[in-house]
Amino acid sequence: MKNSIYSFFCVIAGFFVSALGFVAIGLLENYYVDQGIGEILISGLRAFLSFFLGVYVFSFSEWLLSKEEMKHVPLFVTASVALSVPLGALSAAFVMILLEKILPDGYIISSWLRWVYWVIVFAFAYAGIYFFSRLRKAVSWPLKKSLIMSLAGFLLIAAPLFLSIRGLNFPRASSIEARHKWAQKTFDHSRYKPYSKAGEFIRNSPLIISQAGSNILFAPAANGRNLIVNGIDGSIAYFTLEVKGDKGKGICGISVLIDYHSDKAEIGGGINNLPVIWKFEGRRVELKKD
Repeated sequence: MKNSIYSFFCVIAGFFVSALGFVAIGLLENYYVDQGIGEILISGLRAFLSFFLGVYVFSFSEWLLSKEEMKHVPLFVTASVALSVPLGALSAAFVMILLEKILPDGYIISSWLRWVYWVIVFAFAYAGIYFFSRLRKAVSWPLKKSLIMSLAGFLLIAAPLFLSIRGLNFPRASSIEARHKWAQKTFDHSRYKPYSKAGEFIRNSPLIISQAGSNILFAPAANGRNLIVNGIDGSIAYFTLEVKGDKGKGICGISVLIDYHSDKAEIGGGINNLPVIWKFEGRRVELKKD
């Protein structure tokens, strides 16, 4: 395969796996407290590992399937990504900051120029892979050894990516009492206690009491969004809670807004003014927050 075509498909594979990883992690990661500004670092690391994994899988697949005597060496190709992609990301960030200073306010966000960042990263990744792809070697390993080596490399890259998914320790198969204790430790570590705030609303809701009954128990549902997003001016907690009483059980979707300026937490509120949704026996009702 020609170096130019090979380099192009390596980069495409990297971007494809990055996009796939973004979607997959978004579906799996539903039980955690985010790190505010630190999320930028976490997202960047995940994007890099996913890109790295995509390039590795393509390069090793081509190496295994190629019948050419002088082959591209996956180790050299993936090493080039470790150098070129971070350099491209930093260069792209510098260009975007420069453009933001030069162009009118809001222009980058509302125009095609926001894609400049990814074009620069693509160009750096392509250039790095193209340079190292010229370093071919005549390597011929037995199929078994080749597969073992490729699997070992895959696991080496995929393991930290998998371990970065938060909330995997959530006891989704455990009892409602066990899930409640887990949620208290995870979500109520601040003095605002948003999880307990949501529970207080549920236990005092006339409709929930009339349908689910008394002796209300609640905990994060086995499937649903339960997370806290931290910002500069405040935080917002999203909970999908299983609610169980002596008459039956339902699901309550509820959010708690924490405002650092007013130093208080309230149900829903904020710009989006999210409603409280109660689902019981197939019926969906929006509950009053007052």
